[in-house]
Amino acid sequence: MLPGAPSPHTSSGGGGARRTFTGMTTTGKSTRPAVRYVRNAVVDKVVDGDTVALLVDLGWQLHAKYSCRVLLEPDVGIDTPEKGHPEYLDAVGAAKALLKPGTKVVTESLKMIDKYGGRFDGRLWLPDGQEFAQLMIASGYAKAWREGTPKPYPRAGQQLPLEADPGQ
Repeated sequence: MLPGAPSPHTSSGGGGARRTFTGMTTTGKSTRPAVRYVRNAVVDKVVDGDTVALLVDLGWQLHAKYSCRVLLEPDVGIDTPEKGHPEYLDAVGAAKALLKPGTKVVTESLKMIDKYGGRFDGRLWLPDGQEFAQLMIASGYAKAWREGTPKPYPRAGQQLPLEADPGQ
C-alpha cells in the first residue's frame, strides 16, 4: 500500500478492487452510484507526458497490460505537449523521471477500458503517495484539461498560436 493513495484492499467485496461512492457517474447521465476501480500496477513505460503503459494487477495472479491516460480528477485530465511541440521532450523527460519502468503505482479509474479497448482513464499515485498528475502540473509540464474543451497544447499538425508582439 502506498501512503496517501486509495487502497485496493478496502472494497465492498468481489476481488478487493471495486468500490462505490455516492454521486453521479462521470457523464452525469445516471443517478446510479459510480464505481471506482482501484488496482496495483507496475510501470512498463511512459508513452508520452500524459499516457503511461502499465502492467495492471487484476487479482488472482492475473495481470494485463493497459495504457492509462492520466486524470487529475474524475472529469479532468492532464494535457502535455505533443510530438513536434518545443516542450515535448522536457515533458516526457519529467514523466520518465517520475515513472521509471518497474515503479509500483496505485491506479484508480471510474470506468474500465475506453472505446479503443486498450486504454483507460485513471489517476496514478507514486510509491511515496504523491499523485502523478499533480506533480506534472506543479512542475509546469502539464495543464489541467476537461473533456470536450480545447486542449491547452496543439495536436500534431496544428500550428502553435502566434503571440502578439509587445512592441506593436
